[in-house]
Amino acid sequence: ILDMGQLRRGLHRSESTKDWFTIILEIVKEAVSSSGYEVLAIDSLEALYALSDLKTHRREMFHFLTSLKELGLTTFLIEETPFGSTRLAQWGEDFLADGILNLRQVEVGETEVQLRLRCVKMRWMNHDHNALALHHDGEKFFVSHVISKKK
Repeated sequence: ILDMGQLRRGLHRSESTKDWFTIILEIVKEAVSSSGYEVLAIDSLEALYALSDLKTHRREMFHFLTSLKELGLTTFLIEETPFGSTRLAQWGEDFLADGILNLRQVEVGETEVQLRLRCVKMRWMNHDHNALALHHDGEKFFVSHVISKKK
């Protein structure tokens, strides 16, 4: 787990001369070669974009994701969708991704909120596109079909 604040303090000199995509890629390459990591999660893309001076978001993101794929990593990129927005990604990252899982809160009744998980896109897979209810039983996560009342 890398904390961006701590990382920024430790790399103060290189922060002004390198872009954060390069810094993170160098750290990830070292972690993969020394420890054999197979899964990477970046939370959030908005934070990474705020630290970077990207001229062409989609092109630079393409090269970043290609470099991660070449390392053999399964990568999860966390991106928040602004409330009320119908777009999944700000700069077209959804077209670059092999898969998209959408997690959202749905009001059920007047006082309850249910988490719903939907597989929007998964390349090379025949998958269900419907939303599923996401639950946690204290030990593990699981999904079930959504039960809703007809209006």
